[in-house]
Amino acid sequence: MSRFARLPAAAALAGLILYSGITAAPLTAERVWVDASRPLAIEPPFDVVPIGPEGERGLWIGPNVGRGWKKEAGGSATYQFEVAQAGEYWLWAYCLWHDACTNAIYAQVDGMPAAILGNDPLFGQWHWVRGFAVRLKAGPHRLVLSNHSDNLAVRQLFLTDSPTDHPDRGAPSFVELFYEGFDGCDNGDFAAWRQQGGQWFVEHPQEVADKGKKVLIGRCDGRALITMNGNEWGRYDLSALVKLVAMNGPGSSAQICFGLSDGDNYYALQLQDSGRADVVQAQLVRRRGGVQSVLAAFESPWQAGAWHDVEIDNARDALTVRIDGVKRGCATDPTPVGGGIGLRLEGKAEAHFDDVHVRVNGQNAAERRVVPTATGATNYHRVYRGHREYREGTSEIQEYGLPLPSLPSALCASVFSVIVFSFIERPGEGAE
Repeated sequence: MSRFARLPAAAALAGLILYSGITAAPLTAERVWVDASRPLAIEPPFDVVPIGPEGERGLWIGPNVGRGWKKEAGGSATYQFEVAQAGEYWLWAYCLWHDACTNAIYAQVDGMPAAILGNDPLFGQWHWVRGFAVRLKAGPHRLVLSNHSDNLAVRQLFLTDSPTDHPDRGAPSFVELFYEGFDGCDNGDFAAWRQQGGQWFVEHPQEVADKGKKVLIGRCDGRALITMNGNEWGRYDLSALVKLVAMNGPGSSAQICFGLSDGDNYYALQLQDSGRADVVQAQLVRRRGGVQSVLAAFESPWQAGAWHDVEIDNARDALTVRIDGVKRGCATDPTPVGGGIGLRLEGKAEAHFDDVHVRVNGQNAAERRVVPTATGATNYHRVYRGHREYREGTSEIQEYGLPLPSLPSALCASVFSVIVFSFIERPGEGAE
């Protein structure tokens, strides 16, 4: 038989291989690995020591040597890497955090401003964390890691020009565009939020103080806004835990803002008192040049004074709101929504916010994979929807990876390949 006669079978096999290997990195991805144990230059309190479970060497900062964010100590490690083609690259780190006070490091590429890498809630285990994206030219570049927190370790660094690429899909990882839990010694990254009016502060509310959980509290008698810059974020989904404490008087409201460029230009989910203790009045609004227009209005069950999980899915031409996992409202808007996020209060109001997640659009509906973790790896006390769920009293983490096609879809792809290749002329048909 000629080798051409085997094409249909090969095509079918290729289709099945495509199904089984769909989570592999894109073939076109540019990938760069950096060994954290081999810096070009290093300054204390950074050190290179055997730190992995099998004695692998890595970059390490010992406990109680001083935290950079408090200017208690300095220290840095410098690396050089090279990319073959220009583009936008995502920086990852394979790291070990011990608690919410020791879970971040500063990273600086070339002469760009340093940014936080980490600040995620995976403790007591080696894991991958995806950091920021940076636009690079082809050629050599310099990466500097500097002291943000002490008592941590980093073994590898990874850069890729594909937002869906992953250094190791079998390992625990945290891949969100942004996460803020307002925990740790520096209240998460609270200092990086920009406050514009009202009172914004982080503390332990009475009902969760015994669990060590902090939340963001906003109060105003007029107008209050707090924002996080996200100019590099494209289309994304946003979620947060929200508790409305007081909405006194007409016009009082709380807004979860997204696609924000400034205080007069953004989209928002607006929540208002409906006059009933078990229902909230909600609107999806768009604000342009300070003028607000309503895209959709709806009501949702809402227990006053209780925490609620609010999700805003930003699809290609639609905005969808889910409250406590149930779809409650949607609006059509063809404008690409990207930019920063914010929290806004109007009137005489108080609201609490926690666990703010910004994810690549569509990540909420992705396939789940169970990744075992060390017992007690997190100190979270709620069950979260979205990228990860931390189950109280267990060590189980649900990880949301890239969506897999269904088996029927893969089989259809295989059949299609067979049909296509069956029409290819097969010279030597019947030959031995």
